[in-house]
Amino acid sequence: MNISPVSYNSKIALKANDKQTSQPYVSSHVPGSIGATEKLKYKPAVIGLLNGITWTGIGFAFDKVLQKMFKSQTSNKTSLIVNGAIGAVFGTYAYIKAKQIEKMQNNG
Repeated sequence: MNISPVSYNSKIALKANDKQTSQPYVSSHVPGSIGATEKLKYKPAVIGLLNGITWTGIGFAFDKVLQKMFKSQTSNKTSLIVNGAIGAVFGTYAYIKAKQIEKMQNNG
């Protein structure tokens, strides 16, 4: 059985004689439409950098919590290098996506 998502658009006329302005509706269920209806608040470089730093920090903290739970010892340097690499990958991905959204907004 296939169930389609239902979304509510407040610009829909509720009476037959009401006039409705035709504006393109971008569904949040369409891949790639995130942020398509609103301007980016930050530049793509800032988005990528903050995303990378956040992933690195969360990964490092998670590693420290696991070390305390299992009473194991790993090097802080190794943990920082691995989580930094993960942060760099996800930061780069966020930068590329933000750049695509910015390009789409400037062209559209």
